[in-house]
Amino acid sequence: MRLKTWRAYEWANIGGVVYTLLLIFGIYFLILFYTCPATYQPDYCTRANCFAIVIILELLVNFLLFVIYSRRNDPQRWLQGVAVLTNVKGAGKYCLECNRIAPLRSHHCRLCNMCVLRKDHHCFMTGACVGIANQRFFIVFVLWASIGAAVGSFYLLMYLLRHVESNIYPFGWLKLLAPVAVIRWIISDEIFANTVICVLFSICTATSIVALIFLVYR
Repeated sequence: MRLKTWRAYEWANIGGVVYTLLLIFGIYFLILFYTCPATYQPDYCTRANCFAIVIILELLVNFLLFVIYSRRNDPQRWLQGVAVLTNVKGAGKYCLECNRIAPLRSHHCRLCNMCVLRKDHHCFMTGACVGIANQRFFIVFVLWASIGAAVGSFYLLMYLLRHVESNIYPFGWLKLLAPVAVIRWIISDEIFANTVICVLFSICTATSIVALIFLVYR
């Protein structure tokens, strides 16, 4: 049972990374080739594309740096050349998984298969632990994710206001929510393309809000 649980975590880890990359590129290409041309003039779409490329590059660079530096969360990298006072009570703890002494502020992650110094949490969306070495890249990644999601929400909303519901007050905005859009599609009251855009709009809006709350909390 325990083995099945960890296999499920591993699949969740892989699925989270795939979901993140698909969401980033999926929304980018959707806005670039579908919603923006259907809403704005070509010149405006060109400027929007340049801004989107900056966001994409920031996301990808910080994502890659986060993953690369995740291996440097290993406490042994930080303790090389430093005398570890293992004889002092409370100076360290023994990790049964790594079979060695680890600092008190480290925690073992079975998915990363190592102890992580100053571990915050394991992020399934990026596939690695947030620790002392890669926390800065994670914060910047979340910041740009919040900005990118907000920008994506704006362009998707502009499309939806023109092609789905122009009068969002007082209750017209409900049509833009993912559950309502799916129900409307099931009963043949909305086309599939607009339903997908409503779902992505809800995801982008939720992502932007959650990322912003996370940054404020941190």
